[in-house]
Amino acid sequence: YMLVPLGERGLTFNSIVTFNETAAFIWKRLEENLTEEEIAKALTLEYNVTYQQALEDVQQLIGYLKEKNVL
Repeated sequence: YMLVPLGERGLTFNSIVTFNETAAFIWKRLEENLTEEEIAKALTLEYNVTYQQALEDVQQLIGYLKEKNVL
């Protein structure tokens, strides 16, 4: 899975972000405008992971995407 900036976003972010399956799952839920908590709950239903670990993963990915000015 890859995130490729298009349009004006490509002017400020000229890189490609690759996602593993879990990150792609989170990204899709972000596009659906789900909250961090809702995404974490969805992760627990999809994968064998605790809610706390899922929430930490969601927050870590969101932090990374904000740091790279993707969000």
